[in-house]
Amino acid sequence: MDKATPKAQEVATEAMAKGAAEALMKGAFQEAKLQLKVRKKVHQLRDDLEWLRALLRHADQRRRQEINEYMYIELWVPHARDVALDAEDLLEEYSQKEKLKCHCILDLLPSFVRWLWRPFIRHSISNQIDNIKERIDEIKKTRKGYELKILPETWAHPEKYYIDWSDLNEENIEDPDKLVGIKEKMEQIATWLTCREKPLQTVIAIIGENGVGKTTLASCIYQTRSVRTQFDCNIWIHLPQKFRVVDILIDIILQTITSVDMTEAKKNLRGKDEEALMQELAEKLSKKKYLIVLDDVRRLEELKFFLAVLPAQKENEESAILITAQIKSPNPPAANSSGQLEYMTGRIHKKEVTSAAWLQLCHHYVELKKLEKGQGREMFCRRLFGESDFPSGFRKMHVHSKALESLLDQSLPLAVTLLAGLLRTKKEDEWTDVVDLLLQYSKHNNNGDDKIEKEEATKPNQIKPVGGLFRNQPLIKKILILSFDDLPSYLKQCLLYFAAFKAEEDIDAEKIIRLWVAEGLVQATDGHTMEEHAEDCLKMLISRCLINLVQVGYNNKIITVSIHESVLDFAMSEARDSNFLQVHHSTTDLPRAAIRRLSLQNAFDTHTRLNLSTPKLRSLLCEFPEAPSDDHRKNITNCYSHSIQQVRMVITGRINNDLNICRCTFLRVIDLKGTVQEFTLPEEIGWLVHLRYLGLADSRLRGLPSSVKKLRSLQTLDITNTDVDSVPQEFWNLKALRHVLARHLKKGPRQVHSLNNLQTLHGVPWGRWVHEKKRLTNLRSLQVWNLSTSKRCKALLTYLASLECLTSLDLEVKEGAQIQLDRLLIMPVLRNLGSLKIHGPVQATEQSYSYLLPNLSKLELCGSGLNQNHIDMIAGLPNLLELILGKDSYMHQDMSIPPNGFRELRKLRFNGLPELVKWHVQSSADGVLSSLSHLEHLCIFSCAKLELIPDYLLKLENLVQLTFHDLPKLLMLPSLGKFSSKNPTLVLGE
Repeated sequence: MDKATPKAQEVATEAMAKGAAEALMKGAFQEAKLQLKVRKKVHQLRDDLEWLRALLRHADQRRRQEINEYMYIELWVPHARDVALDAEDLLEEYSQKEKLKCHCILDLLPSFVRWLWRPFIRHSISNQIDNIKERIDEIKKTRKGYELKILPETWAHPEKYYIDWSDLNEENIEDPDKLVGIKEKMEQIATWLTCREKPLQTVIAIIGENGVGKTTLASCIYQTRSVRTQFDCNIWIHLPQKFRVVDILIDIILQTITSVDMTEAKKNLRGKDEEALMQELAEKLSKKKYLIVLDDVRRLEELKFFLAVLPAQKENEESAILITAQIKSPNPPAANSSGQLEYMTGRIHKKEVTSAAWLQLCHHYVELKKLEKGQGREMFCRRLFGESDFPSGFRKMHVHSKALESLLDQSLPLAVTLLAGLLRTKKEDEWTDVVDLLLQYSKHNNNGDDKIEKEEATKPNQIKPVGGLFRNQPLIKKILILSFDDLPSYLKQCLLYFAAFKAEEDIDAEKIIRLWVAEGLVQATDGHTMEEHAEDCLKMLISRCLINLVQVGYNNKIITVSIHESVLDFAMSEARDSNFLQVHHSTTDLPRAAIRRLSLQNAFDTHTRLNLSTPKLRSLLCEFPEAPSDDHRKNITNCYSHSIQQVRMVITGRINNDLNICRCTFLRVIDLKGTVQEFTLPEEIGWLVHLRYLGLADSRLRGLPSSVKKLRSLQTLDITNTDVDSVPQEFWNLKALRHVLARHLKKGPRQVHSLNNLQTLHGVPWGRWVHEKKRLTNLRSLQVWNLSTSKRCKALLTYLASLECLTSLDLEVKEGAQIQLDRLLIMPVLRNLGSLKIHGPVQATEQSYSYLLPNLSKLELCGSGLNQNHIDMIAGLPNLLELILGKDSYMHQDMSIPPNGFRELRKLRFNGLPELVKWHVQSSADGVLSSLSHLEHLCIFSCAKLELIPDYLLKLENLVQLTFHDLPKLLMLPSLGKFSSKNPTLVLGE
């Protein structure tokens, strides 16, 4: 027994080892099998995600329309959307981790250790997929109870009419001559403004409900020549819902300045407090007749403040303030023989006291109401057909025309505009469904609703009647709901992104396009880049009248846009309900839910602290108020003592560990504006492997950490107007880079072989990259400085010969070097170039050229030392629309515009030509007005020796405005009454 015992133990041990080995092999096999299944599970999850998105499209539509028998859908939609967003996050996490793109502390490990870590990552992702799969299965079971359908992307989006975007600028910017129902009111207000027997400060109010056209009327009056010529200074101010007084005062002062650099002027004004700004404003407006428009005054206290701040002395006689406000007139006001208001306070009801208090501060007011009969039809037809009525035969061919006219009668202008935008993209035989749906529950048809609903429900291929809250919504809200439902999903998200901005605020079109691209809302299609597709999306929203076109360039390129307050309110509500984006004006009591995008519009607090925990945060868009500059900060209290930590706290999360960058792994967009003190970004910024947009413009950023070279997904870096002068050299190896915007970097890229997607490169010096064989062939916009020798200039011109996509070029040439202007203007490869700016000396031969850049619309020269030969060559540019001759750009006494020169020019500006004495325009042999025949704006600043303005200008019929500043006192200016054009505006500076 003693001998058998060891042997038995050995057998038992071998059996146990064998069993353990088999168990280990079985476990390893199961684990390997699981690892192989992960990729299959990922593909299945992508399919489930597309299915869920299609389901949510129908559910969202049902939620907005509030069908009575499906009210529980309000509870179902948020749950389903959370599952969809979690699935999307997990797929992104898998994509990054599968490529071994770790973050945080794992990034410090050797690559082979991270490779060994991959099975554990896959195992974790597999478990998460199983969890999401269970949640999706529950949704599949419950959706039948809500009668939800899989709504394809193409549903309700039939083939639309083709829209010619080339007419976008004329079609979507309001023309006063084409507006309906306000001509008489315009004339009345213009009479009050131009009346010679006005008090020291005339206050005129335009009042009415939201969407009635108050801002449109005020804008038309503000742009009227006969009004503008009556005042020395014309200023437009839109008051946001929340604002700082100092920001408004600075805006007013800046609009009184015409001769200095606006960037420098703004920097100087930021260093002053409210009292100093009020004093400077009084000095700027002293002894001047001014017109100031205060758009969207919301509170009586605001109006009283501005009336107290704006000077109303004898020197400001005949000045005027025009306000717009969303109030109703008290009942009844009376007017005396002079047109001024007299109130019988005994007849004013308590609810009207506020209105009376408003209007008692005004000398005149105009109340806008809904459109009268026929006016709605006229406005609608002008929007769609460019005519005042339906086209010939339209009423006979379309039975719904009477119903449409009934809907348009007694409507608000905004409702008519939105309806025109909705129907503009549909075929006319589809209009009936929309009109019938809007008429079912409107005041025009309040009988037999149940009968109509039953009849319409039985018709095939008809929009199902809706009930619930949709029945009680105002017409504008109904049209917005239908317009939004008619958008494809990517356009819906593009529209909702505007919720991050403010109403009636000028929004940079290029910035919103870059944000859309960074968020992944648009994709490259049909050979177009993502930016080009995003621009088409923006044009589509403008065409649908959901977004307002504010400014468009000469080449029809959109510069700025805005959004109406009613549309913004709808977008904010929808963005909040769908958890797409949340807007907050304060950092207190922020929700701790899974916020995906956060827009912090902080108007007051310069030492904001974020206290939130949002690991799923994708976008952080902040706008902080600017604090006074260093010089002034020494003289005020230390109220901004914590502001230096503001941005650092946002990034690193060192406020009670509530926002830790390690946990915000899904951040795609960081846009910080108005940071108040000098700061640097922390090294932890490099952990954000998903970050695509880093916007730090107009901040006091000192430098970038070396870790920015790890931002593998970064597309846009915006550090314009900052003190950053260098980036790590490895930064230029980021393959995803599309836009780099800086002011003056000390060093540019050494190699550009990785920058195949780069489209914008600003603020780089001349360097080795110019001699690289690899060219940045996708560049659209290039800004180069430090061209210190003529040899460098020639090398750059050789480099430009391969940039066929270039549309904007900005060069800074140092003294001692010269760039060949003629060679630049005749390069066929630069046929797409639309804007050219050269700061520094140029040279050109006396040779004449038959070919010049055909699409160059804007040319700006400064310090160039031009002569008459240069002017003759530039005058031959076939499509030049704007010419700016800056300081020392022309150094001769005489300047002559050749016959047939500048035939398409719209704007001409001379700024700082100290040697110019005589300027004249040569007439053509046949006496026909050929030179400058389309000139609209002429600006002449700081030409100390100029003796004469050409009489030729008197013959120009299109001249709109002349601006003169800092000219000799003996200079004889032409009399406005002698101009062929109708009363051009004359602006005289100090």
